Amino acid sequence: MKYFLLFLIRIYQIFLSPSTGLLKNFYFLPHHCRFEEEETCSIYAYRVIKESGSIKGSKMAFLRFCRCSGFIKN
Repeated sequence: MKYFLLFLIRIYQIFLSPSTGLLKNFYFLPHHCRFEEEETCSIYAYRVIKESGSIKGSKMAFLRFCRCSGFIKN
């Protein structure tokens, strides 16, 4: 499961990511990421899933995404 999630994140980073993907020039919405100076959410998700495993890493990545998207107020 861990390697499948890592594979999906890599596919997203290569093709769909607004900051690094092949389609980045076709996005009509402005790119925004609250954590751009540190690392993007997909890079963070890849790192924590690789280090912490699929369940704990997915939870940590989901919480980071919610903070970045503004669903959770800090």
